[in-house]
Amino acid sequence: MKIAFLNIYCGVINRGGETFTKELAGNLSGNNEVTVFQTGKSQGDEKYQVVEIPVNWNWKKKSGEGTFISKLFLDYWNLQIFLFTFRSILFTILVCIRSR
Repeated sequence: MKIAFLNIYCGVINRGGETFTKELAGNLSGNNEVTVFQTGKSQGDEKYQVVEIPVNWNWKKKSGEGTFISKLFLDYWNLQIFLFTFRSILFTILVCIRSR
């Protein structure tokens, strides 16, 4: 079975969600073809495929939490997540088309 995980912070920050993604992908990679899409670089010891989707972060940007724009998910951070997701899906589609 082919399994894909999208985790925007993998390879950049190591917290609970990122650790969970790495562990789950590693455990499932024994009998499955697992790919993790992330913004950070591969550590090199993964048992699964890592695809780096570059995102240019500006860590000094404030979240804008509670503003009207953030409620519409149009603030800086939500737009970065959208771009990451869109690029990951586009990459997957292009790989599928090329493999035909």
